Amino acid sequence: MNGPISSQTLAAVLRFHLRSAWYDVGRAVRTSDSRTWGGRLGPVDVAGHQLILRSPRLGDAAQWREVRLREQAHIERWWTTSPLSWAERHTDVQWVSYVLEARRQARAKRALPLVIELDGQLAGQCNLEGIDPVAGIGEMGIWMDSTWARQRVATVAAGLVVDHAVTELGLHRITAPICEGNIAAAWGARRLGMLREGVMEGFLNVGGARQNHHLWAITANRIPPGGLASAMLEAASRVHRRQPASVSPVSRRRPQVTPADANGAIRVVIQNGEYWLCNHGDAAMLEVTIRRLRERWPDARIGVLTSAPNLLRAVEPGAEPISDRGTGDWPVTGVTARLAQRVGARVVGPAAIGRLTAMDLLGQYSGRLDQALRRVVGVGLPRRQVVPQDVPAALRNASLVLAMGGGYFADVDPEQAHRTLDLLEHAGDRGIPAVMVGQGLGPLEDATLVARAARVLPQLDFIALREGLQGPELLSRLGVAVERTSVTGDDAVELGYEARQEQVGSDLGVCLRIADYSPVATQTKETVGRVVRRIAGEVGAGLVPLIISEYRSEDRRATLPLVEGFANIVPPPGRYVTPRGVAARVSRCRVLVTGAYHLGVFALSQGIPVVGLTSSRYYDGKFLGLRDMFGGGVHLVRLDEPDLDERISSAIHGAWSEATDVRRLLRERALAQIDTSKQGFERVFDIVETRHLVGGADGHPASVGRRARVGETNETPAATDDSVAVATRQPC
Repeated sequence: MNGPISSQTLAAVLRFHLRSAWYDVGRAVRTSDSRTWGGRLGPVDVAGHQLILRSPRLGDAAQWREVRLREQAHIERWWTTSPLSWAERHTDVQWVSYVLEARRQARAKRALPLVIELDGQLAGQCNLEGIDPVAGIGEMGIWMDSTWARQRVATVAAGLVVDHAVTELGLHRITAPICEGNIAAAWGARRLGMLREGVMEGFLNVGGARQNHHLWAITANRIPPGGLASAMLEAASRVHRRQPASVSPVSRRRPQVTPADANGAIRVVIQNGEYWLCNHGDAAMLEVTIRRLRERWPDARIGVLTSAPNLLRAVEPGAEPISDRGTGDWPVTGVTARLAQRVGARVVGPAAIGRLTAMDLLGQYSGRLDQALRRVVGVGLPRRQVVPQDVPAALRNASLVLAMGGGYFADVDPEQAHRTLDLLEHAGDRGIPAVMVGQGLGPLEDATLVARAARVLPQLDFIALREGLQGPELLSRLGVAVERTSVTGDDAVELGYEARQEQVGSDLGVCLRIADYSPVATQTKETVGRVVRRIAGEVGAGLVPLIISEYRSEDRRATLPLVEGFANIVPPPGRYVTPRGVAARVSRCRVLVTGAYHLGVFALSQGIPVVGLTSSRYYDGKFLGLRDMFGGGVHLVRLDEPDLDERISSAIHGAWSEATDVRRLLRERALAQIDTSKQGFERVFDIVETRHLVGGADGHPASVGRRARVGETNETPAATDDSVAVATRQPC
């Protein structure tokens, strides 16, 4: 007979079903780590702080919740998806449930759950799950408080766990599935000596969607003598300064790492793409590059190869000119240098560029005269003995050789390409870290240049490309391992984005590039001018003539005639305006019509669509690469095709009508490129710091050396570096 259940009966049923849970709670509270969880790992000293890995306790709930809620932005996007909110996933009940389940898994020898404790404070977790003692395998997951970023705490902790798994648990293979895009975790896995073995499509539901995961693994035979933890500790002790004991971990700033040469200062030699400093696009990349280097290494000496030393001092006071004439050694700062910095480019520039132009013309005329004399009388001009400068003397004690972005690595500029290869090859021979950032590559078909590039480029530590269409394929043909490359975008995007305005512009910008690598017929030039003047009048826009290259006034001579006779012309910028000044002028435009690549960069990074004018394969590649990086916003017009008037008109009208619609997308793509570019620089920093302060033979897990190991990833470290989060299948 069915009837109401008495309170006594209900209490008995609950006691029966909850008996095991209460038993586990009481046991967990009463017993020590060593008796229930298999002991603890450590303590060890990391960067002056005591690191211990131990079993989780019920009393850790408050600290665990505080850290995880604070670190939500760093962890949640890499963590397994849950219908609960992040706060709901971090209650006392959730922690108790996790601890009890983890304890059951540990007692069954299927898991090794551990808390990372630094100076007595919970700083993360490092778990070994899915343990199969028969197969000898296990899967590692880890997350860290970003307060401890870049102190190698995560890698030391992971090293301790791997050592324990191999020596005590008898495992042979430890894996770590890392979500695509989790750059910090991937970089930590690489530093640990793991290899990337492949991609697992849709492996876990992470951050709200099924995500691909890269499978990283390390086997027992790859553990160095003395263990992984010893290697990580040695690296950490050499990289990090000891923090004062009175400094709170939460308030501690990231320590400055200063790899030093024999003279005690880090020295960076930058191969600038344009030695005369007459191109605002190259100047923008240089400004961003120097800013990032200076932020990381405030006391570094940053040298830039140039033909105009005083002009460099005027436009970039944070850099030192390394002259391409003479020995090319580090300069001695004197009265002239200080004066150049004080008076600025508008005063120094005319004299510097005037001298270079005169020398260039004199060289051309003297060469022609010498040939004429030898042809007529058989005797030429007396030859001045010049010792060629293969590489500058400044490379003797350089900490890094950095080839800055540009489009010079192509058939159109073999001289600069070979000069860059000289520098990079010499750096490699001396064991100096050598990298290329923000590079545009190709078209490259010259047999001599291709052979030389195939010999040098595969030996570089890292190559960051500004586009992903032709650069990666070219590097692959040259034998460069994909693990050493990354597509980061143009570094000038950051400067362009900073010049953006909230209000959509109302003017039409225009620039035409005419050069031997960008030929434009006179009739074509007249057609471009006629179309932009007509359309500007139709839409009631002002015309904004824009200049990127001041080299022999090539952009001025080609662009200013296009706007002549128009009623509403914005005055052209001065010759020595800053790149920021050019980007600010671009910001007033609704649409930009340009034959200059970097004006397109400035416009797209502010959300302004571009009509790209091209007459060569070289510029086809530039503008198509830009369109690919920004996901649209570029209307390409070939200047050598028929019906040019109609094609340009249609492109401008199309860009004008879509200006408000594409603005948000273009800016989002700009932000993504800025972030990726910064991550590329983080990889450069890590290469330098590791080479100078960690050392070790190639292939050693504690080093990122000249030769990358097979299976390493092309991912780069995020800003938080050791603040990694590898998603596990635990609910918390």
